[in-house]
Amino acid sequence: MTEKDLCTFFSPEWLEYAGRKSGLIKRERIVTAVEMFWVLVNSYGVNLARNLANIKRNYEKAFNKTIRDSSWYERFTPNL
Repeated sequence: MTEKDLCTFFSPEWLEYAGRKSGLIKRERIVTAVEMFWVLVNSYGVNLARNLANIKRNYEKAFNKTIRDSSWYERFTPNL
């Protein structure tokens, strides 16, 4: 799949809906479902990040945001 295909298949509207339904996004603050999805896809698929700390650094770098560790790690629950 190309980047364009992925963006069409995973629309921002669907990602926001899925993020809320899954419990990933409980309230819109710093982390958005769209940003989280693309960082996870790119971290695992392209960069092969080996742990959540690397993925967090990738997120902060890609979106020029700072996230508290507690806010980041609490998102990765068994349900997610």
